[in-house]
Amino acid sequence: MKLDKKTKCLIVVFSFLTPVVINILMAIPSFGLAVLDNARWLGFFGNYSGGIIGGFVAYLIASGQIKAQIDENKQSEIESNRSYIILEEFIAPVNLENIKTHPNSKILSNPFYEEVKKDPLSKGASIPFYKIHHSGQPDIILDCHIKMIFIGEANGQIDNDPYFVESHLSVFEKNTEIFIPIANKKYKFTYPKKIGLTYQTIKGETIKYTYNVEEMTETHTLINESEKQPKKNNNVLYHVDLEGVEWIYPVKFKKPTEPLTHNTNNNLSISMFGSKLP
Repeated sequence: MKLDKKTKCLIVVFSFLTPVVINILMAIPSFGLAVLDNARWLGFFGNYSGGIIGGFVAYLIASGQIKAQIDENKQSEIESNRSYIILEEFIAPVNLENIKTHPNSKILSNPFYEEVKKDPLSKGASIPFYKIHHSGQPDIILDCHIKMIFIGEANGQIDNDPYFVESHLSVFEKNTEIFIPIANKKYKFTYPKKIGLTYQTIKGETIKYTYNVEEMTETHTLINESEKQPKKNNNVLYHVDLEGVEWIYPVKFKKPTEPLTHNTNNNLSISMFGSKLP
């Protein structure tokens, strides 16, 4: 255990001042308390001050070790209570009819999804979702903000003006699967650009999950550490380079060359995941 600079300076100053103070006291005749010769006073104060210095140093060292152990235990508890996001692409009927999901599954609605639901031709149609859940020791994460950025393709033309799907969950339970529909009736194909999800752990850390399709990476970053935690030069907790990775399930980058059948009635166009990034 290394003492900090302030503690070291305090010990050095105290050690050097002690004999000076003793020498000053020795100059006082009989020290006003007892009649002893200088040799006896020197022996007494030497033993006394030595004991004080030794006890003081022992206290500082023990106190520093205890504090370091407490901080280490706190940090270990914080790290063991982190949760990590798992994101999967998912294509299913509009209301997940006849799809086996976890009993606690939920669809997180948005304006684009509500437009699709209102269309009478959407019955039986399949649309793209992102399925999100989290893993780790804690049962919940808190204050979860989701922001997804997409561009679409219609009639063979890419619309470079992005559209956004945003949602918020105050509490996200571990055994819950969240389905976020990203269908947009304007487009035949949907291309995800970037997906960000910021949340708070039960120990007060704020973590951001980023799925960057353009860079083909997935990253968990600690973006707001508690002031009581030691500072880190690199706040990236987890990073995966997906370049060249081909998933069987979940499908990440190998999109179907043609969209799955939406509906027997071709008058309704509901966007699917694009076959490749434009």
